[in-house]
Amino acid sequence: MTRQKRAGMAMIMAIAVLVIVGTIMALSIAMTSQTTKRNLDMYLYEQIEMLADSAREYAMYKIDNNATHCGESGFNILGQDAFYDVSVAIKYVTSNGCVDGVAANNFITDSDLQQDTAIIDVTVSVDKTQTNTTEDIRFYKKYIENIKP
Repeated sequence: MTRQKRAGMAMIMAIAVLVIVGTIMALSIAMTSQTTKRNLDMYLYEQIEMLADSAREYAMYKIDNNATHCGESGFNILGQDAFYDVSVAIKYVTSNGCVDGVAANNFITDSDLQQDTAIIDVTVSVDKTQTNTTEDIRFYKKYIENIKP
C-alpha cells in the first residue's frame, strides 16, 4: 500500500516540476522579446538624436554659405535609410530684416540685436512601417545659433 502512495506522489511531483519549468521558460521568452523591442526603440531614438544634430549642422552650413540669409527657410532630408524623416524649419532674428531689404515671413526684426540669429527647428521621426517597432518614435529640438556677419 505504501508503494502505491509513493508512485502517485512521484507523478504529482513530476507534473509540478514540469509546470514550474514551463512557466519559467514562458516568462524568459516574454522578457527576451520585450528587452529586444526596448533595445530597438532605444537604438532608433539615439539614431534620430544624432540625425537631429547633423541636420542642425547642415542647416548652419547652408545658412553660412548664403551671404544674404534670405533664401533658406527650411528643408527636408531623405537619406539612404528611407525610414528616417528629417524636417528642418529656419526662422531668422535680425537687426534689419533681410540684407536685400526684402522682409519675409520667416524673419523677426529686432533693432536692439547685436548679432543675427537663426532659430532652427529640427524634427526627426521614424516610419513604423519600415522598422520592427510598434512605437511612434519622434524627436524635436529647437536650436538657437548665431549667424556669421
